[in-house]
Amino acid sequence: AALDMDLKVRGAHFLEDRHIRARPFALHGLQDLRLFAWRDGLWCMGAAATHETQSGAVRRRLVERVVLCRLAGKTLTVAAVLPSRQPREKNWMPWVRGDDLFAIYAQVPYEVLHLEKGSTHQSLHPASHQALEGQFGGTCVIPWQDLFIGIIHRQHRDSIRGAPASGRLRTYTHSLVVYRSNFDVAAV
Repeated sequence: AALDMDLKVRGAHFLEDRHIRARPFALHGLQDLRLFAWRDGLWCMGAAATHETQSGAVRRRLVERVVLCRLAGKTLTVAAVLPSRQPREKNWMPWVRGDDLFAIYAQVPYEVLHLEKGSTHQSLHPASHQALEGQFGGTCVIPWQDLFIGIIHRQHRDSIRGAPASGRLRTYTHSLVVYRSNFDVAAV
């Protein structure tokens, strides 16, 4: 979307991603894209979803892979399908520091990945914070004064306002996280 200085929407365009959805790892599209500026361009990181048939299984399982895409005009182009450790990868938090791209991979155990050339260059394990327990990734990590901030979320699968717990009804709470430049958590 194009915004003016008063944040009024002046125009909006759909992002072209049909060429991505035609690839086996993204047959069911992209979700949870996080937009950020890096290396003089606009990029995004999100989950590409597809279904995979398991031998002997009645149902197909959902497989999600985190992809790094460059936005050129109205078109997304996959720069890398990032390495996976599990069938459902999601909620990575992009973090640009200078010319380097990092991503918070998990809150507990707290892990930050240094990404380079479409792969994990280094896995960092900064000091964790008790308030991260049970939380999942959210927004991009952005600079704020001499620190960095991001928002994470917790999913609740219990009853809401007296409604019976069915497992399908979910609510989310969010936490603001303040990070130091060495990746340590300053506050939640």
